[in-house]
Formats: sequence, structure tokens, C-alpha cells
Amino acid sequence: MRPAETAGVATEPSGPTTAETGAPRYSPDLLSSVCHDLKDPLASIVMGAGFLRRSLSHEDLAAQRVVEAIHRAADRMSQLIVSFSDLARLETHELTLELRPHDVGAIVTASFEKLVVEAAAQSVPVSLELDPAIPPLRCDRERLLQILHHLAVSALRVVPGGGCIVVRAHANARGAVCIQVLARRGPGSSSRRIGSEPPKPAIALARGLIELHGGCLAVAGDGDTLTLSFDLPRAMP
Repeated sequence: MRPAETAGVATEPSGPTTAETGAPRYSPDLLSSVCHDLKDPLASIVMGAGFLRRSLSHEDLAAQRVVEAIHRAADRMSQLIVSFSDLARLETHELTLELRPHDVGAIVTASFEKLVVEAAAQSVPVSLELDPAIPPLRCDRERLLQILHHLAVSALRVVPGGGCIVVRAHANARGAVCIQVLARRGPGSSSRRIGSEPPKPAIALARGLIELHGGCLAVAGDGDTLTLSFDLPRAMP
């Protein structure tokens, strides 16, 4: 395996600009300040929940469920803090990638397994369509997992009751890997139509990380399906 490569933010990204996409701009100083201010109270919440977990009787199931809910909420808040911190680093061109050869199919599968758990909590069926011919690519594994997580969360936020989520990954003729996350309304469903505006902070971070990999995020919706798709063009020589 070759040594890790480092990729910085391009000064002239090939993807759409903020003005073209309508995506919000984030003040790096404000984001950094908010993230810093949230860390201390969150740490206190986690410590308090840990104390309650140790102190409560194991037979008090109702109280234990409340403590577990606090831990889950704290984990989500921690993820949000990391996301906004990464957005600030993207804005200041300080976020970099650690590029190594990876099995992208295995990364997509690992991300999908986490999505199954999150989707089950909302009773949303999910499916994976994975091309076995996907080639190894030079990418940042943790950042690719982060991209897929944000796209999956965006899909879960907009899919209505009775709908489903489909994750697809396949290789194209150029050797790139095309990845799609689709949120679909159920057939014949009378539920609300799917909006074409997924959560903007999640999409903004996913877009920035995709552009660092040399790709471009496309967001398209027709009311019945919201499609979030991108290519990973960094094929191994």
C-alpha cells in the first residue's frame, strides 16, 4: 500500500458554486465559536447520564430507558458539533483528506448496515444495490463514510410514511464509482410528496467532502423520489 496522500480544498472547485446551488454560506468564526461553546455543556450532560446509569437500579427499566435516550441524544449532538466544525474547516480551506486505496464496495456496505439500524427505528425499509465490479479507489475511508451518513440522514428526513430508501453503487465506463441515495414515496401512497430540499447543513458538508474527492453532488427531486448522487473519480492506476 502506498503512503497516504493528502488532498486540500481546491481554490476553484469544479462543482457548482454557492450562488449557483443556493446552499447557505457559513461563517467559519461563528461555527467554530458555536462548536466550542457547546462542548462543555454536552460533556456535563454525558457525565450526568453516566452517573445515572451507574447509580440506577438495573430493575428500574423505565429510568434506564430515559438514560439511554439521553446518551443517544448526546451522541447525535456530538455528531452535529463535529459536522459544524468540519463545515468551518471547509470554509477556511483547512480540511484535508487522507487518500489510500480502499474497497469502496465494502465502505458502502458498512455505511448501509448503519443505515439499516437508523431506518428501522423509523420503520423505513431500505435496500442496497451494489455492483460487484466496483474497482478499488483512492479515497478517505472515514470521510466517505461521513458523506454516506449525511446523505442517508438527509433521505431519512424527507421520506414520508410508507416510503423507502434505496442505496446504489456501480462502476461506470470511465472507471469512476457512481453512488446514489434515493428516498421514494410508497406506490399509491396518499402521504405527502417528497421535497427537493433536504437538510442544508448535511448537504453542504457532504458536497464539500465530495468536491475534495474530485466529485460533484447532484440533488434532484420530482415529488415522488429525491435522488442524491455523486461520482468518485479517483480510480487507482
